[in-house]
Amino acid sequence: MPKKPTEPYGHIVFGKDGSVRKVIKKLPDIKLEQEIEVGDLFAGRLATIRGRQYEVEPCDENDHDFRLHAKNEKILIQATEIVSRDYLRLLSIDDYRNGNHKFTEFVHMQVDEIYGVDLEAKEIVILDRLKAKIQKHYSKPQEPFWLLIWTVCSDFYPFWVEGGVSRVSQGVIRVREYVAQNGADPFDEIWFVHLDHVAKRIWPE
Repeated sequence: MPKKPTEPYGHIVFGKDGSVRKVIKKLPDIKLEQEIEVGDLFAGRLATIRGRQYEVEPCDENDHDFRLHAKNEKILIQATEIVSRDYLRLLSIDDYRNGNHKFTEFVHMQVDEIYGVDLEAKEIVILDRLKAKIQKHYSKPQEPFWLLIWTVCSDFYPFWVEGGVSRVSQGVIRVREYVAQNGADPFDEIWFVHLDHVAKRIWPE
């Protein structure tokens, strides 16, 4: 079975008794099993948004990733992952300490591993994923066809709430501008989900 390793992900739980607990999860390394789990997680988030339950059906290998089934509805999903190496750049300890770099934000993976955040690469990664999928020239299926962009990266949240106001990243804005000018054929909708957070539709708004 084809393998597709991915990064652990999770969150911190603060108890009423003052306790602090880390909840760490990891997707299966087997590609098919991973696609099914991503599908299940997305289906659960979508059910909350749409008020209906979805079942996940994996697609054949070398086809799309999975279908979502609900009453009188089928949705075909092509999924693609954003990973930390898309925008993190490993720095040597000397370069980090001496300032021999262009970065203003950093991520410490291990005690001796420091990564600079390439902010431009981070902002365009969603658009890059969309363009890469469009360039594959998938045939337009009869059922609705969605692109799902997902991640487990702990520092990648293109949707957030600030001061009670919903915000979106420049990366999301770039995708919406691109689709407004060029279309998203063959995709009918573009969604983003952080597996430890929420699902949001990028397009249509």
